[in-house]
Amino acid sequence: VGENLDQSSQVQCVINFYGPTDLVHFLKKNPCVDCIYQVLGAKKENGKVSRELTEEILAMAERCSPITYVSEKSSPSLHFYGVMDRVVPVSQGCMLYEAQWKAGVRTQLFISNTGVHSVKTIASHDELAAMIFDFLGWE
Repeated sequence: VGENLDQSSQVQCVINFYGPTDLVHFLKKNPCVDCIYQVLGAKKENGKVSRELTEEILAMAERCSPITYVSEKSSPSLHFYGVMDRVVPVSQGCMLYEAQWKAGVRTQLFISNTGVHSVKTIASHDELAAMIFDFLGWE
């Protein structure tokens, strides 16, 4: 639909900074993350978000999880996570990286020993740019 029909709409590459990748697993291990429940459509009771893992919430979590859609056709992906992150655990990046690797997708995972949930703590701007440019094949 629209212009440029000779161009693919397929995502060409993913640069992922601290993204949750398996929301079902994430919610089972981190049941106190209200914002995830809200995004998935959880009901509010007395002004508070319900943290009940209903079948509907789990089904929506699966549909919203990038790991659900990994296949040999997935786009190349570069993932950045930090071991000090208290928002999205490193395990989320590891799970997606492993699923992509097993599917034969070009993927890389960079784990910072000092990284919290902020791009500023992963590496210097120059180091980040170099890693991203290298992954993209830019000089």
